[in-house]
Amino acid sequence: MPAPTSARLRSPTWYEYVFLLGVIWLFFAWNPFIAVAAILVAYFFEILIDNTISRVKWQLMLRSAWVIAGTLGLVNLGVLYYLRMVVP
Repeated sequence: MPAPTSARLRSPTWYEYVFLLGVIWLFFAWNPFIAVAAILVAYFFEILIDNTISRVKWQLMLRSAWVIAGTLGLVNLGVLYYLRMVVP
C-alpha cells in the first residue's frame, strides 16, 4: 500500500483515538494522574478487544455489545441507587 493511501486510512483512526481518549480525560480532569491511568487502561482494552475479536461475526458482536451495555447500565443504576441511599 502506498504511503499516501496508508496515511489516508490511518489518520482518521488516530483522530478517533485522540477524541475518545480526550473524552475520558474530561471525566477525570480533577486529577491528572488518575486521568492518565484511565486513558492508558482504556487504550489497552481498546487494543485488546480490537485484536481478539477481529474475526467475530457481526451478529455475535451486536449481541455481546448489548449484553455488556445492559450489564453496565444495571451496575450504573445500582451504584446510583446506593449513592442515593448513602448520600442525603
